[in-house]
Amino acid sequence: MRLHQRDLPVTRIGLARLGQTLGINAVPALGFFAAGWSSGATLAFYWVETVLLTLSVSALIVVHRVRTRRAGHWMGISRAVGVSEISGNGFRSLTEFLSIMIPFSAAHGIVVALLTFQVLPDVAGGGGPPATDLALGSLSAAGFVLLGFVLDLVGIGSRPFAWIEATARGVTGRMVVTHLTILFGLVAIATTDAAGGFFAVFIVLKTAMDFARRTRAEIPTGDPPRWLAWLDRIVPPQKGETFAQFWHRTRGEAKHAETDKERIVPRAR
Repeated sequence: MRLHQRDLPVTRIGLARLGQTLGINAVPALGFFAAGWSSGATLAFYWVETVLLTLSVSALIVVHRVRTRRAGHWMGISRAVGVSEISGNGFRSLTEFLSIMIPFSAAHGIVVALLTFQVLPDVAGGGGPPATDLALGSLSAAGFVLLGFVLDLVGIGSRPFAWIEATARGVTGRMVVTHLTILFGLVAIATTDAAGGFFAVFIVLKTAMDFARRTRAEIPTGDPPRWLAWLDRIVPPQKGETFAQFWHRTRGEAKHAETDKERIVPRAR
């Protein structure tokens, strides 16, 4: 059965997405502060969540490509501005997404495994985190990621390429920020034994970041910032082009590239 945006009130979908975002961020908070999860189990939850999100977004890219045939899937998520050639089998957007997520997540998974089962137990004493905590966290993450996937399927056939592009970029950006924050936070945990404070701040920031990735920033148009126009008064034109002219040209190219990605690629006969 196909899901359509018109089949459900927008307010219900929005409330469901709000609940899904709050729910997936509440799991590690309740686990660590209420259920007594160890730092290692909490870190493992975030890694599992990232892996599941990678699978979810990969599936969304495939479904969106099949349902919409937007040209952006052939040009790729990070294609150079202004290029409009169509080539390949339509999965360049997926391969570019996975080329970032897989190696980064694999390397970080090794680090998290070492910390969870060796370093943190040695520092705090005792063994690694209980298997029940890891299993419960993984199942909870899977449930909420699956819910988010189902909600994203609603109306996916009418969504522009800009939506799937922003979704993929949001997950890659979230992954980098999350993993780097965790690594730097571990230094604070090891040196100050302030795991509770670190996870409290991190959970709040991550929740805000998950909400932020649901919105897509528009390419700025109009006149350049005042500070950039001010440079034109003191710096001579570079290659015959002022900063203001460069601003307008690059913004126009970016808008053209966005429009180009939304073209429908006809099916091969």
